[in-house]
Amino acid sequence: MNAPGAADARAFGELIRARRKALGLRQEDVVLATGVGRRYLIELEAGKPTARLGPALMIARQLGISFGLSGEYQRPYARSGGGDFDLPPLPDLPAAKD
Repeated sequence: MNAPGAADARAFGELIRARRKALGLRQEDVVLATGVGRRYLIELEAGKPTARLGPALMIARQLGISFGLSGEYQRPYARSGGGDFDLPPLPDLPAAKD
């Protein structure tokens, strides 16, 4: 039995890893830039569903990934002199209930 949100955690981890690699960054580079522990980043990229949200969002923001309050994914900013990156799509989110 998978933990609640396990598939989403894996997809988010894959997104973080793909973006880091697209930027040519090592895990150590992200760790130094964000102040998170290397173990945390390894677990985040592996899709650990119990990873703390705050540091995960800080890492995403550092890598140019942002999410609106609506939950819609926004493409990262293109690197200077380059185009957009070919990143894996995020799954569709269920519609918010009022």
